Amino acid sequence: MSIIGVLGSKGGVGATTFAINLSTALSLLSKSGSVVLVDANFQQPDVALMLAAKTDYSLIDLLQKPAIERKVFEACSMRIADSNDLRILSAPLDGSAQGRTNLTEVATRLPQLANFADLILIDLPKNLDRHLVTTLDACDYVVLVAEATVASIAATRRLVAICAELGYPQEKILVVANRCGGKLKFVEQQLFMSFDGMSIFAVPNAYLLNETCAIEGVPMVINHAKDKYSKAIKTFALQLQMLTAKVPAATVS
Repeated sequence: MSIIGVLGSKGGVGATTFAINLSTALSLLSKSGSVVLVDANFQQPDVALMLAAKTDYSLIDLLQKPAIERKVFEACSMRIADSNDLRILSAPLDGSAQGRTNLTEVATRLPQLANFADLILIDLPKNLDRHLVTTLDACDYVVLVAEATVASIAATRRLVAICAELGYPQEKILVVANRCGGKLKFVEQQLFMSFDGMSIFAVPNAYLLNETCAIEGVPMVINHAKDKYSKAIKTFALQLQMLTAKVPAATVS
């Protein structure tokens, strides 16, 4: 089992949409298909909204159990149709989880979730605190989602520097340039030149199609499988699958 954190360099760069499509692509690639996407944005859990997902119980209910049994996991998660076996875990949509739990509580339960998944993806919040650091520590890889804007490039540089200060090996951090192919070619070029020694994976812009898919509640890699965006996500998922096959599961203390 491997754990992958998806972290937007700042708000509005499309990290949640990327996490949804990446987890779906990984599920389709997985032999068993068992992938779990955890929405750790407790105040604004957009994953469930974008997938029209409803469950009788939530991530909060799961965390309250001393041990996570399969029937509890299945009751608190929702399977995404047309994936092999992608399930999402989300906090309540009303934002009531804020103040009732934290990322550290989620991180400590990751070993138990490993009983039900080959891969766990976590859509991470942007606020940098000890809880986020604890969760980043638990991840085998951290995907930093950026876009070609001055603010996003600066924020990504800051996050890469923080990861280096935390002692993470450079290969643990994977930078994705989201929404490429726009008019700001110079800024986009600056994004690709800003991180010495790091390869940047480019994902083309598909903002409008992703918005339509969010309204329909279906990931774009399923609804528009032949689109350039979907093909890029699948290529990245394949590379990530090859990387995680070589990495032992992270330990969480």
